Amino acid sequence: MDGEKKMKRLSLFSIVSLFIIFFVMLISISLIGSGTVVTSYEGFALDSNENLYLGEYGKINVYKEGSLLYSVDAHTSRAYAFTIQNDEILISTAETVYITDLSGNVINSYKDTDTSLFNELKSNKDSFSLNGSTYKMQKNFGRSRIVKDDGKVIYQMPLLDYIVKIGILISMLWLAVLAIYLVISFRKKAEHNKSQPANKKSRLK
Repeated sequence: MDGEKKMKRLSLFSIVSLFIIFFVMLISISLIGSGTVVTSYEGFALDSNENLYLGEYGKINVYKEGSLLYSVDAHTSRAYAFTIQNDEILISTAETVYITDLSGNVINSYKDTDTSLFNELKSNKDSFSLNGSTYKMQKNFGRSRIVKDDGKVIYQMPLLDYIVKIGILISMLWLAVLAIYLVISFRKKAEHNKSQPANKKSRLK
């Protein structure tokens, strides 16, 4: 009887846990899919006026002192890499390189042979130098922020984005723990059921 009660409690706990995980993941995917929330970045750069260009899904957002000014098309819905050189944006989609002005108007384009430029830009996406200063993308307990070498934080992931990111990580971790726990519990249940007939036979003898 105690075993049956434990299994019932386990089943109820599992159902509630799965419902919570499903709800969290559904809300998170909806927010990410709509562009309301961004949990990772494609890199960053700054122009000569120290405006921040932050790579997000399918676009590059331009910020001035923390306020969003406008967005520039990344010319792809997949991964890309970019930088700014001489106040021109250099974007590589791993197939094509686009050179645009700071407003996103295409000046020139050419093939990214062997994805060499894409790989180079991607490897440097967390660091940018301007006027002798270095800016770096850092993570503070998983929360991305861009910090100047003098310690000034020029951008930090919005709180909602961070909450969603942590929610997804916790949900995935909890799902893995729950799966392991269920496997162990059902194995113990199976072993217990196998031992029952043996105990009954020994009593009959």
